[in-house]
Amino acid sequence: VFHEYASWMMQTALGSRSKADGLYEYIEDKEIAAELWRCLRIADQDAFCVRLIRPDLRKVRAVGASGKRSVMLAVAIAVVLHDQSCMEALWKELKTMSLDNAFVDLLRQAKACNSYASAEDRRASRQQSRESRSSHKRVQEEDSIPRGGHFEVEGAEVDIILGCIPVVCLSTASIFHPNASWLLQTAADFSGKADACYTYDEDPYILAACTSQLSLDPAEVGLAKLRGDGLRPIKAVGTSGKRSIMLALTVAAGIHAKRGLDWMRKDVLSFGSKLATAFETLIHTARRLAGRGVGRQPAER
Repeated sequence: VFHEYASWMMQTALGSRSKADGLYEYIEDKEIAAELWRCLRIADQDAFCVRLIRPDLRKVRAVGASGKRSVMLAVAIAVVLHDQSCMEALWKELKTMSLDNAFVDLLRQAKACNSYASAEDRRASRQQSRESRSSHKRVQEEDSIPRGGHFEVEGAEVDIILGCIPVVCLSTASIFHPNASWLLQTAADFSGKADACYTYDEDPYILAACTSQLSLDPAEVGLAKLRGDGLRPIKAVGTSGKRSIMLALTVAAGIHAKRGLDWMRKDVLSFGSKLATAFETLIHTARRLAGRGVGRQPAER
């Protein structure tokens, strides 16, 4: 199904209008060749290993084993796996061609099977893992809560998926329901209407996680992201209307903020101690499940 579209998929992922086969160059990589034979029993002469020419993507490698179009499809997959932001433009085109679900399945399998790493990457990964364990040791000892999970607070059911994406189902009887809009406005430091501080999104990874991990129907997934110029957009999912989306984005803001949303405590407390206690539990539990820990110092704004 991808054969005739491989070249434009690669060009779209790279955001390039240049000739497709001018975006990469053939190389010899003994380590990749060894892995191809060890894992797939593909001989070096039967595979085409390439690297991208673009300076910021020179480390990206891909292999095709059935001609030029297989190389181009492999490059498209490698680019998206390397930088998920490259998926945005490609995703729109894939939906137009009804290839979106097939490509998401392809990416899911690629991520699951991606066992290759260069010696340098392995050393960097081990070092990063050691640093990560050290930096989170105190949080893990104090909280003993695994990353991701499910919890409920005052009529709000929350799942944390993909490490830091909150998925919220909000009951109309919840104390958060009538307060969702101003909580989001305050957390986002936004003075306009609450539904103007976010836009709907179609991130394929989050959509796939919602359907596969939570068994949600795609029609139930209200995926949105906060407006802003940040390099890493804050995204969240609501499954029961706008207010659930607003609360989910508030939780996401609390997860991403360096010191949480403790600076909102005074504002929330003015609406009653019940809401203040529930809100503190909501944000702190979400941060622990996302591996962020909790902090009591006011955040720098």
